[in-house]
Amino acid sequence: MASTTPTKACVPCRGRKTKCDAATIGVPCSGCVSRNCAESCTIATRRRRRRPGEAARSISASLPQQPLQTIANTPKAQPLRASSLAWSRSPGGSSRHAPTPDSMDKHQSRAQLHYYHILKEAVNDGALDDEQNDKTGTPFDSADEGHGTPPLDDIDKEYLNKKRVFDLPPRQCIVAFLTSYFVLLEPCSPIIDKADFVTKFEAGTCSLFLLYTIMATASLYVPHEIIEQCGFVDRSEAQATFASRATLLCDFGVESDALPLIQGSILMTRVLAEQPTDKDSNYWLYNALRLATKLELYSHLSRNDESNDSSGMYSRIAWSLYCRHVFHLVSEFRNTAYMNSLPAMETPTTSAWNTEPIPPEYRDIVPRTTGQQKALFIAICKLAKIYGVVVSKIAQDPCLDLASLMRPLNAWRTSLATQLQLGDQSPNSNIHYLELLGTSYRYEATSCRLIQRQLRCVDAPKSNAAKQRLRSAMLELDGITARLVANGMMSELIIPMMTAVPALLALHLEAALDPLESELVRSMSRISISQAMLALYQLREIPAVKKAIPLFELILSRKKLYNGSGGPADDHDHDDDDDAPQVCSPPESPWEEAAGTVVVPPRLRPNAELADVPGEYFDSFVRDFLEYDAVGKWDFEQVDLLRLA
Repeated sequence: MASTTPTKACVPCRGRKTKCDAATIGVPCSGCVSRNCAESCTIATRRRRRRPGEAARSISASLPQQPLQTIANTPKAQPLRASSLAWSRSPGGSSRHAPTPDSMDKHQSRAQLHYYHILKEAVNDGALDDEQNDKTGTPFDSADEGHGTPPLDDIDKEYLNKKRVFDLPPRQCIVAFLTSYFVLLEPCSPIIDKADFVTKFEAGTCSLFLLYTIMATASLYVPHEIIEQCGFVDRSEAQATFASRATLLCDFGVESDALPLIQGSILMTRVLAEQPTDKDSNYWLYNALRLATKLELYSHLSRNDESNDSSGMYSRIAWSLYCRHVFHLVSEFRNTAYMNSLPAMETPTTSAWNTEPIPPEYRDIVPRTTGQQKALFIAICKLAKIYGVVVSKIAQDPCLDLASLMRPLNAWRTSLATQLQLGDQSPNSNIHYLELLGTSYRYEATSCRLIQRQLRCVDAPKSNAAKQRLRSAMLELDGITARLVANGMMSELIIPMMTAVPALLALHLEAALDPLESELVRSMSRISISQAMLALYQLREIPAVKKAIPLFELILSRKKLYNGSGGPADDHDHDDDDDAPQVCSPPESPWEEAAGTVVVPPRLRPNAELADVPGEYFDSFVRDFLEYDAVGKWDFEQVDLLRLA
């Protein structure tokens, strides 16, 4: 006999993503009572699971485009119609499993964000299956019923209105964000159907969640005048605001269409916030992985249905997600099991892009994809595939032949200019060539450092070989960074290369502070630190880099490695007062802004709480810094240096 006490959260609390005590006190729960909606406090009925071999029930509402397929709804041999993209319920819909009382709490703990937990939730939770989440479309006006928004109670609407979720920037500002995104960022991760997006944007029915994620990522690239016209002080505030609004739309179920959800989640992995947040880039990565697993995205690709107009977009989404996962594996080698479980995927070809009927008046905002842009994404996918294999092999056995392991990566670099179809253009003046080459050396440096540290006490010859490749990769990164600075390209870098600059600086810090290194290596690292700091200051408006600069300054001044004049510090400069913390000034060398005015980077002072910390703690901080190798994970305002010691 079933128990009368609920064993899971009530429907309103599940929809609001809030903690529910219905399992403890029964219905109505205290949350619904406090919100004056006790009459709606009900528990969703668990549907019967279909046994293996049981015939799949019919799916209604056939739409023209070929849909993705969900795990719970249909066996692998049965294609699912497009209604699944909206998570719509049909009378014969299959079972979805309700969450346990603590299922929503998993999202609050960073320790629970491992992909195993996310994939388990995809099968057991049904977190997207609330009744109120079964509508499609996201409005610009929450009161307009024509947009088909999910029903929100008055309290939810009032809360979202107070958060100004439905207050969009002026149209000309939105156009500027879209232009920056589709010109600078979209070629590296082409996950959006341009023609469909333009049609919905013109009609005012495009996904508001997706629009906010686009503006959050593009806020690092639009002119500063656009940021000011939107009412923000700087890029950090703009990005944080747009990202928080996108998160609210997702949490309140305003966006329930699975396609914009997975597209927006991939874009949110590029948001590295200045202030710590529970739903950081890792959360959105695992959310995208969960959606891809639930939609059987990779199984859909293995069917290779070229007659489906959407198959090319699904392929690009799958590969973009794979590339983002590889980027996160730079710091989390333990997660390689997910990639090992994926079916074999063919590298995308130019056929992954369909004809793009974009109206002429929108082609300056959303330009058609060129052959070079297609070649760029294909080259990115090849790099991710190669490095995915490298990471998997290193995780299984670090005692392998490093030369043979890196041979495919060397071949990829040799043919990169040809892959990008540069023709007569000099590779050293092409930002995409420099970005991809720099990213590949950043990956190699991270891998070699891991091997060198793991084999240091096990196999000294292989450890030394990995150390030599690490030093070579660092020198290559130095040269690439110098060319990017000299060509004025730093403001157009994408996230992987942006975060490579502080990672490179940390590697040089480690080498300069290592007493086991030769004097030549330490001297070269001290020289490279000046160049890396100059490059870092040019990224000072990037939120995740902005918070790193003060602590870098303090570490470098404490260790007397940098005096702010563009060269290594002279030990004699500090003989008079060795105990006084010397905060280094920014480089004297200015750079030219786009407007042609000379701007000297502002002097940034480190947090006052860090100024009195003994210098010996910083050695261990650098080690911890490199263990993460991901700027978005650092919280310098609340860093516990005693824990790092």
